[in-house]
Amino acid sequence: MSLVSRLALRKFASHHTPNKTTPNVLQTAQYYMKPQQKKGTSWGKLGFRIGGGLLATGAAGGFALGYNWDGLEDEFVDLPLTEQYPARAKSKVSDWLAYMTEPRAQEMLLPDLLPPPYQAPYTLLIELNDLLVHSSYTRTAGWRRKKRQGVDIFLESLCKHYEIVIFTQDVGMNCVEVIEAIDPKMCILYKLFRDSTRYQKGVYLKDLSNLNRDLSKVILVDTNREAVACQPENALVINKWLGDDDMDLIDLADMLVVIAQDRPSDLRKVIKCYTELDDPIQAYRLRRQEIIDEENRRKLEAIQKAKSPGGILGKKWWN
Repeated sequence: MSLVSRLALRKFASHHTPNKTTPNVLQTAQYYMKPQQKKGTSWGKLGFRIGGGLLATGAAGGFALGYNWDGLEDEFVDLPLTEQYPARAKSKVSDWLAYMTEPRAQEMLLPDLLPPPYQAPYTLLIELNDLLVHSSYTRTAGWRRKKRQGVDIFLESLCKHYEIVIFTQDVGMNCVEVIEAIDPKMCILYKLFRDSTRYQKGVYLKDLSNLNRDLSKVILVDTNREAVACQPENALVINKWLGDDDMDLIDLADMLVVIAQDRPSDLRKVIKCYTELDDPIQAYRLRRQEIIDEENRRKLEAIQKAKSPGGILGKKWWN
């Protein structure tokens, strides 16, 4: 290579190397490496580091769960260390899942009955969301809740015949202020939230076994048929309210008042014809209209009979 060529190559390397102070072959090769090759190498190292960190965290967490921190003897103390730690960790995880999904220590959900005459003859359990209120979310306004038409009339008319209890699958911190806002006259006596339900296969079941009430005097109104699967004979499942104007709550209150006024010994026998219907309120409307039409027909027949010659007016005329 001629002297001119060597000088030209040295000048080119001095202007294009990333570190002008220590130019070498390794820096030049790294500088001219393709961007795809650089990216692949960095992501590979990052993935290796993340995987190692996860393994280390899992090992530390398993050790923390499996270690007997209190020093007391338990059912795993006689097992070998290789079996003792996993068994103790599995037991703690199972206890935690049971605590999060099972109801509160199988205790009674409601207190004992009040002495007469303060105790209503029947108990009404009702869902809050999409039945008394509807929640919606927008990016501009955030969460907003709408009160259903007729909630005041519904609660005031039923509190004379029922012990009203809110039984919702929502958490208490989301519902307490809402219940207080829709019930200023305190017609609702008790409130049961998600911690009073039983979680199973993605559904919060409302089990009435520990309600501390005679189930023959209990009605459960809900919008989810799966949630009332434990005692379907006690349940009235109605359609969800999506925020539109309607009068369903007024008709539901009328139906429940009529049921209570008949003083049945077993509510389950009365609501049996409604428990399997898709829309119990509409069925009640039709039945009520049939009774009204029948009563009007009888009154009309009585009037026509009285006006006929053989009726009351006819007898007065001939006399």
